[in-house]
Amino acid sequence: MMKLFGVWFDFTLGKIYVSKDYIKNYYFTFACTLKDHTPNTLLITTIKKYNCWKTFIDNYKMGNVCFENMKIKYVVQELIKIMLTK
Repeated sequence: MMKLFGVWFDFTLGKIYVSKDYIKNYYFTFACTLKDHTPNTLLITTIKKYNCWKTFIDNYKMGNVCFENMKIKYVVQELIKIMLTK
């Protein structure tokens, strides 16, 4: 089952939020698997080319990323582990 998450930057508070809410067809939509990849998404293997990835990881390491719930946090942590090893 495909899971969709939104990543929200609050520049006023200096926080990043990850939640079940997302903007459909947003121009930065990443797919984590080939099965989920469509012509309107970027495959997650290309994510390191985008500054938003570095910003997200840096803020995660500083504790500035907030998650809507623990399930989302676990999924994102697993994704970070995979991406940092590639």
